[in-house]
Amino acid sequence: MERVLKSFVVAVLLILFTELIFAYVIRVGDVIGIDVFNQPAFSRNVTVALDGTISYPYVGTIKAAGMTVEQLRNFIEQGIRKVLRDPVVTVYVVQYAPAYVYIQGAINTTINISTIPNLTLTKLFSHLGLNKNAEVDFSEVRLIRSGQSRSFNLVDYIYGGVLREDPQIQEGDIIYLPPLIASKLITVNGAYTLSTQYEPGMTLRTLLLKLGPLDRTKAIVESSQVFIDGRLINVNLEEVVLGRYDLTLKPGASVYIPRRDARYVYVTGFVPSPGMKEFLPEERITLALALTKAGGIQQNDEKWIRSIRIIAPDGKVTEHNKDVLANATNIVLSSGTVVEVVKHPEFRIYLTGDLQTGVITFDPEEPRTLAGLLSKIGGLKTSDLKWIQSITINGKTADLSKAGQITLSNNDVIEIKKFPDFKVYVTGDFTNQSVVAFDPDEPRNLHQLLVKIGGFKTDQLKWIESIKLNGQVVDMSKLSSYSLRDKDVV
Repeated sequence: MERVLKSFVVAVLLILFTELIFAYVIRVGDVIGIDVFNQPAFSRNVTVALDGTISYPYVGTIKAAGMTVEQLRNFIEQGIRKVLRDPVVTVYVVQYAPAYVYIQGAINTTINISTIPNLTLTKLFSHLGLNKNAEVDFSEVRLIRSGQSRSFNLVDYIYGGVLREDPQIQEGDIIYLPPLIASKLITVNGAYTLSTQYEPGMTLRTLLLKLGPLDRTKAIVESSQVFIDGRLINVNLEEVVLGRYDLTLKPGASVYIPRRDARYVYVTGFVPSPGMKEFLPEERITLALALTKAGGIQQNDEKWIRSIRIIAPDGKVTEHNKDVLANATNIVLSSGTVVEVVKHPEFRIYLTGDLQTGVITFDPEEPRTLAGLLSKIGGLKTSDLKWIQSITINGKTADLSKAGQITLSNNDVIEIKKFPDFKVYVTGDFTNQSVVAFDPDEPRNLHQLLVKIGGFKTDQLKWIESIKLNGQVVDMSKLSSYSLRDKDVV
């Protein structure tokens, strides 16, 4: 009895395993084995090309991607019946295609995760060699999957090993690693220079200890400036070093320690080279020259300027719009002034789906609508519209006819799906076409298929011995009543 039970279990497992193999949907990059019993000339391994096709003798080009192993076997078997009597065909997967994850942002690469089991976000960091010294803003790592975006703050993990969530990575995921910009660094300028990444809990005292002993003859340590969150704070650094006073720093904070003989302006924000800019004795301290010393503002970049803030040594703040640049040579500044060039916040959309994937950024003056997005990715021709199955914004379906009225928000996830391809595989004596594709709005029946391959003239009908749909003979007087399914074999 026990032996019979074991045999039964083994038989059931074999059946399930066989069904799984036959039900596997072939993908681009798969290596497919095709064996024809006692016919070595017909047996071979083929790789599914980027367009999803394979080539096979006497059958031609076959759109294999999207077919199951069993469907491909049936298709090939019917195709070679023209030259072989009762062929016995076996189709199987020799090597599965790689499964890719897409890394974008500070790093742009793809990773094949098919050989990396149980990959999580933090394990991915290890695979990429990322640590706290990487030029990545770990406070806003994004995982984009199936049209949905999630943000993860992994600063505590990178610096302290504290992990609150570690999502599993799946094939097709997009991981966006924001580049570490100057606003996330801690800088020291003036008599001393230092640029270092922000670490949680960093204070002014721990930063100064990185500089070593401060020299009063070289620097005005008793009256230095700390710039935090747009606030300028005058600080006696000696008091800080002695532990009598301290400041908690934040990402983007900067410290200026003046030289004893310095004439300077501190320029921060949206400029190529922010920091302390010194002036020679013969130079006028003007807004124009200060910006020039900070790398200048290109004409194409002016659209990104929201405002220019001038903070005088006495703390008085004057705010201007970008038009002040036209008169910048006439604006005289005092030594010790802070100039902050404020940039419009970045506006980005995460695009997924069948047309295009990636991060799409908008200029400040560009319309932030669904129509504006479609225009940026090349627009949709009238002939393309019939192929659009759906457009979703953060998982909610959008009305394409109102694209100009649909306003987008920063970090929205847009997924554009096309109708899936609908193809029928045709074999036999009356056509050279092996694959016939249907548009979404075409009738999907046998009559329409015959129309698409050229139809049959009256004098040809007498030569038709049979028409088979997936191996079953059909009634040729009722062709319109036979509905077709994707990947049917006729």
